[in-house]
Amino acid sequence: MSCPACGSDRVQKTSMAYESGVTRTSITSRSGPQSILGSSYGPGGVTIMSGSVGGTTTDTTEVSITDFAKRAAPPDKLGSGCVGVGILTFIVSTGVGLYGGAKFNNNELTGGLWMATVFVGFLVLVFLAIRAFRYNRTVFLRLRDAWNRSWICAACGNIFEPESAHDRPESAPGRLAASDY
Repeated sequence: MSCPACGSDRVQKTSMAYESGVTRTSITSRSGPQSILGSSYGPGGVTIMSGSVGGTTTDTTEVSITDFAKRAAPPDKLGSGCVGVGILTFIVSTGVGLYGGAKFNNNELTGGLWMATVFVGFLVLVFLAIRAFRYNRTVFLRLRDAWNRSWICAACGNIFEPESAHDRPESAPGRLAASDY
């Protein structure tokens, strides 16, 4: 197989290019005494002590990624970012409603303003959550499937989907081309 853009045979699956360019390093840091393990022989026989004393343990995973692997990265889902913006909008609108109601010092106005801004914030939250859900159930799945089929050229960086033999009408007698439908 060769790259359709430059003709190079230095091509590989995007999933392989991505995984080979990502390095994950796990680091465990400890401070202070961590454990006591020992034994002693005394008048009562053998005493074995085990336990931990103070200190902290921190587990960190460091991820480094090459530029080539970034180019071959899989598509991202819409996630907590959209929902986070919706929640932030909801919180801000609640604050605006409470502040506006307190500023005007009118119970009817306070209740109405607060309810209106909370309702707007809630609508934004619901809209963004539904948008993320729909995107992840339709668009993301198509993008991920295309990514799984695609290849990347190490020479020019072109990402492409190879044309398979069964997709070409001339290689399969009797098959119709997509344009014939």
